[in-house]
Amino acid sequence: MSHERHEPGVKTYTLIYFGLLILMTATVAAAFYDFNRILPGHSWGMIIAFAIASVKGLLIVLYFMHVLSGPRRAAVFAGAGFLWLGILFVLIFCDYASRQYPVNPRGEPRYIWQNDPANAVHPTEQASHPA
Repeated sequence: MSHERHEPGVKTYTLIYFGLLILMTATVAAAFYDFNRILPGHSWGMIIAFAIASVKGLLIVLYFMHVLSGPRRAAVFAGAGFLWLGILFVLIFCDYASRQYPVNPRGEPRYIWQNDPANAVHPTEQASHPA
């Protein structure tokens, strides 16, 4: 039971190379186009740029890093690496979503101002005012 995988030829590498050049051109074109005129309210330019970058990365991993034509353990380790990358992204986005953002020019978080009355002097300003 031999599972021989064939290496891609020069023609395949040339097609992948020109595909990557076309995708690079699409990335540059997408950077200069305002997608908010067509689809307002969303970051469609960033979503399209991430999609193009994902396709480019997939082509590079599959063909130039020989995950498609190499041994199956290469695909397993590449998949494990992307699984770990996904876990890190989820943790980073959870941390980003749970932060307390500043609401004033001093850069102080919201929780400092939650219990203060509307016209109260802030604790940092009390030290500068003599009693």
